[in-house]
Amino acid sequence: MQECRPRGWAAGGEDCPSQRENEDGKDTMKIANPVCIVILVLACATLTGAAEAGYSRFSKQRDLMREGERLENIGRYKRAAKAYRKSGLYAIDNRTRGTLLAREADCYANAGKPYDAFAAYERLLESYPLYVEYEKVIPRLRQLAGQFERGDNALFGMGNKTKAIKVYELILQETPLGQGGMQDSINLGNLLAEVDSGLEAVEVYRDALRRFPRDEKAPGVRLALGRLLVDQSRNGDGDGQIARQATRELQSFVEDRPDDPART
Repeated sequence: MQECRPRGWAAGGEDCPSQRENEDGKDTMKIANPVCIVILVLACATLTGAAEAGYSRFSKQRDLMREGERLENIGRYKRAAKAYRKSGLYAIDNRTRGTLLAREADCYANAGKPYDAFAAYERLLESYPLYVEYEKVIPRLRQLAGQFERGDNALFGMGNKTKAIKVYELILQETPLGQGGMQDSINLGNLLAEVDSGLEAVEVYRDALRRFPRDEKAPGVRLALGRLLVDQSRNGDGDGQIARQATRELQSFVEDRPDDPART
């Protein structure tokens, strides 16, 4: 058995294994410490860079939003809308994105750009429904529908009933039982009938009567529905089912409004 001697005990003597292990460990630690320091330095640098990038993004978003507010306050609505849109690209949360998109839409509407405004409102309702102020957005959409129907700000004042239909469909999709829903349904049904989409109009009127059976406008909807069914029955009604449906609706109208001049 070889004798284990302290380091340097005699010439040719060997160190104990534990001594060699300790020395190896010290050497490893001497090597590892600088490596750890480098890793820590790099990690700190990365975190610092990320923090600076985050602040830079927030600062950019804030500056663009303030520019949008400045332009909006002086009536430069189209440029304000573009500033709000750019600001939204730097936003870091959905609430801010939704708020900026709503401001963009409002500015386009104020600038007399109904198509751009509708596109922005549509994105807002689709992407950020939790942050939509419906009591403000729905009246704006109704205004846009009227503008499309009348042809406001359009070339030669030509209306776009197809676009108005899309607006009313969006309104009823988002707030099917909301205040004003019956009138929205009437407007949609009337537009569909005007563009020769009678079958779709019939379904809109029927759906409105199911959702708002006690609404004061319900008898008028029954009259419009009955007349539309009469027209459809004339174009082909093999077993007379459509004609019977028309009769029921017209009779209901007469019972509800016996003195209404429209009954004749």
